[in-house]
Amino acid sequence: MTLSTISHPLKLRIITSSNELVVPLPNPDQTNIKPSFGKSEPAGLYDLYNIAVAMHEIERLLHSSAKIRKDIKEVILPITHETLRDMDQKAVCNILGELSLAIFSRNIEFGFESCSDYQSGLDREYCEYNAVCLFSGGADSFVGVLDSKGRYHDILALNVRHDFSSKVNGYVTRLNDSLLSPECIPLESFDVPKQIGKGYSQTRGILYQACAGISAFRHSSKKVVLSECGTTIYQPHFGLFDRVTYTSDPLVQMASKKLVRELLDYKLEIVTPFEGSTKSEMFASSRHKEQLRDTFSCISSRFGSNLGCCYGCAIRRIGFLVAGVEDCQYDYDLFSIEDNNILTHYGRGKGAGRMTDFLELMRFSLDVLVDYESIHPVKRRRIEQHHKKDLFRRFSLDTFAALSIASENGHIRNSRLRRAYADAMNYICKSDLEERIERVRELTND
Repeated sequence: MTLSTISHPLKLRIITSSNELVVPLPNPDQTNIKPSFGKSEPAGLYDLYNIAVAMHEIERLLHSSAKIRKDIKEVILPITHETLRDMDQKAVCNILGELSLAIFSRNIEFGFESCSDYQSGLDREYCEYNAVCLFSGGADSFVGVLDSKGRYHDILALNVRHDFSSKVNGYVTRLNDSLLSPECIPLESFDVPKQIGKGYSQTRGILYQACAGISAFRHSSKKVVLSECGTTIYQPHFGLFDRVTYTSDPLVQMASKKLVRELLDYKLEIVTPFEGSTKSEMFASSRHKEQLRDTFSCISSRFGSNLGCCYGCAIRRIGFLVAGVEDCQYDYDLFSIEDNNILTHYGRGKGAGRMTDFLELMRFSLDVLVDYESIHPVKRRRIEQHHKKDLFRRFSLDTFAALSIASENGHIRNSRLRRAYADAMNYICKSDLEERIERVRELTND
């Protein structure tokens, strides 16, 4: 552990095997990033925010530089005098080290530098709430915020808002007007730096949950509700689609709670009410099915629409089809499109495009249903570690049930997908899929 003194602006020091890189952290006083920390608030709030942002910036650097990705050894974080004096530095270093190993697959050591105490604008009074519910404008959080209202009554919806994501933020604004306000659910926004390039950030989970911890502390809430279906919380490594894995991973949840406890001396509970549900089960149970189509699920936020080619769109579509809920209009129909150039453009770069990724999902689902033991132990590990075999059996049934519905409606026009589906149905009983659809659509919100 390293300890020295620095001043504003806050900087992150990245130490590699050959040199040292100094990276300015986004300052809360920047024009577009204003978490607004009050003068009398504990310094730990500010430090928790900066630690989460720092992890996000580390990921950005690892994405942008192969040399840093290969040679990174140590990261020195700026921490205020007050927090540095009171916190268990070794414990915080261990938490961040475990996160780095899991998310970045890198053994990174962490140290701290003391920075001057942060002071911002005027303090304000915060209302108390029974729970803070993360609300992204996505389909899962849509269902979850209404469920939280029923469970905890007096709740706050929290939107963690990326800088320069105005198109996605528009979804949240519209849902606030049409859903949250009529349900008497207040919405609070928390500003964070812009997203990392293409696709989902693996560190967005720690970033969002840290912000939720700050909000919960301010509003005297002991609960943060993370409304994510179980199949993305516990998603196994079945292919390239699984790059979204660590958003709500149990390890990230645990790390978030530990950081809140170490920096704020505050015991926080993260609640995951849908960890045993598939997306179709979540959607079928929603009290406002007609508004689900207005949510945003696409991995790409650049265009402000659901493109239809990524994993987020694919499993959203599966859930909507099986639940029998009206879906949005996608820019591109993954089931029909034959032009792999388009799929590749919005996919993972050169190669066969997103259709190959979807076929990997189909293969995984087929193996779960008919030959589970053939799945590589590495791919099964997360399923068995968390005892979620039945959850992924239902998820796999959903995959083929959705394709069955699409096939009957004449919507599967991609030749590769049509052949793969026909081959798979040699091993799957159609009546099992029909029964699955019926069971899902019978679900009601209690």
